[in-house]
Amino acid sequence: MKRLGRPKKGKTLDEYIELRLSTAEKQAFRDAADRSGIPLATWARERLRRIATRELENAALPVAFLK
Repeated sequence: MKRLGRPKKGKTLDEYIELRLSTAEKQAFRDAADRSGIPLATWARERLRRIATRELENAALPVAFLK
């Protein structure tokens, strides 16, 4: 019998970062995410991953999420 419900995603996101922002910063980030057509959390995660990868590779350090 087939199971009902949404299928499980491959990787689970089990950590979170608490980040304090000004109202203007949050609005600008939300506007950019809306323009990209993706949720704010996804937009922020993608940008943080891109910058972290660049900075760690420039320092010849491993990037934990690329392993």
